[in-house]
Amino acid sequence: MLDSKIQSLKDHFGITLPEDWQAVTPAWILSQDGVGQVTLDYLRLLLAARGLTLKGDRTPEYWQAHLKDARISHTLSNEELLKELGEDGGDRGVVNPFTIIIDTAEQFPFTFQGFRTDGAADKSRPLIIPTEFRALGRFPFSLGDYAPDCGIGRCHVERKSMQDAHGTFLGWARKGEDVGRRDRFEQELERLSEIEAGLVVVECSFADLVRLAPEYGYRSAAANAKTLFRSVLAWQQDYAVAWQFCDGRRLAEQFVFRWLSRWHEKDQEARKEEEKRIEKLRHDQSKERVAAQLAAI
Repeated sequence: MLDSKIQSLKDHFGITLPEDWQAVTPAWILSQDGVGQVTLDYLRLLLAARGLTLKGDRTPEYWQAHLKDARISHTLSNEELLKELGEDGGDRGVVNPFTIIIDTAEQFPFTFQGFRTDGAADKSRPLIIPTEFRALGRFPFSLGDYAPDCGIGRCHVERKSMQDAHGTFLGWARKGEDVGRRDRFEQELERLSEIEAGLVVVECSFADLVRLAPEYGYRSAAANAKTLFRSVLAWQQDYAVAWQFCDGRRLAEQFVFRWLSRWHEKDQEARKEEEKRIEKLRHDQSKERVAAQLAAI
């Protein structure tokens, strides 16, 4: 019964890939005839097992934790539920080892959904990436939009759409700001250059950023293109901050996650090496104390 309702919803909303559900809200699903909370929770659980959620809904890890023993489990047999969840290891989601902190001022945040673990195509599994909204600093102490929970103050990413990049890099004024956007951005670059790892990611190629430069005020598109080109060049030289231009928003999202993941891996390796060093130091000190005690006998 539930599978037929899910199929009906897929036909209605034009779903062809699991990722397509991310554009559908829970309210839209409940508005369909014959669809109730049980069907919605069933869909949530199926999506959560694949590291996905509906538009504006809670995170995949939330639904995995709260729906496994909810009323949905009374609708499906244990065997059916295990099969849908991939308890055999086939397609069950794996929780990412760190949470991504998203700045509360981020206006169009990445969802970090639809990722999979590394490995061969038949062995990779959905990767559930926990996220949390938290203030990451305000002007003049801004540190971008994203950071791993274990790296706040050490590893941060500033995201720019092409439109935002045009406005910020060219210094377009915003109502109520006493400091221009360009000046704010340069101060943020200075802050990012002071930490271990800072990144600016732009959701378009550098060629498109320059080629599609708009007119602004009395400045022509050609003049703005020249300003954009030379400003980025200067910032890359003047500040120890990495830059990455991506062909589209999805690639930018993938780059940010993999960049944060690599930093997390290196940080964990460094922590382990430090623990080993401390343990060895304690061991050596213990041996010296024992030797001193024996010498005193």
